Amino acid sequence: MATRHALPEPSVDERLESALGGDHDKHARKRRKLEAKQRRDAERPPESFERFRILSELVDEGRQVIEMADHRARYALVVMSVLNAFVFLVISRSHLLGELPPTSRTWLISFIGVYGGLTFLFMYYAVDCLRPRRLQYTEQLRKGHEGSPGPLGILYWEGIAGYQLDAFRRAWGEARMEQLNSEVVIIAYSLAQVVRAKYVALGRLYWGLSGLVVLAAALLIALTVFGLTA
Repeated sequence: MATRHALPEPSVDERLESALGGDHDKHARKRRKLEAKQRRDAERPPESFERFRILSELVDEGRQVIEMADHRARYALVVMSVLNAFVFLVISRSHLLGELPPTSRTWLISFIGVYGGLTFLFMYYAVDCLRPRRLQYTEQLRKGHEGSPGPLGILYWEGIAGYQLDAFRRAWGEARMEQLNSEVVIIAYSLAQVVRAKYVALGRLYWGLSGLVVLAAALLIALTVFGLTA
């Protein structure tokens, strides 16, 4: 009777090498799959819900920037109020105006008048920055949607206010993702226009505030010089 020769069992080193090789191949396959998925994600257009989420983040960012601009305008008004109080205190406590020569008195009063006029001008810029602005939302809803289902005006108060309650419910029941995305695009774009207008006014306000600081310093120096010469 023939005897079967048993195959030699693999050594411990061979079994370890085989296990490590299998793990290496497994990790390599996972890495290749991940890289292929990343390439597809980089090339494909965003899906409807992804687009809606990105646009919603843009809208939130626009609102935060608007709030930041309003805070900066209020801070500028506080600084301007403190500066004007200082100038008024210096002028009211100074007894030099009555002792100055007529030419110097006229020059100093003119200087104070210019300072006051610029103060009112830059306060106007502060009010212009802080004033509430409409997004012109309903006007934007009517533009550029011929031949395609346009936005319904159900995501912002300017459009919602034009609905009756039952009609608003029906509009939400009939809404499609494409229409919601189109509407968020309008909101994000309109907010960007508001941000730009606010920052134009805010830039003028801070330039004016810098000018008032320079004028206040010049006024203080002039009063000091007149006081010393008197």
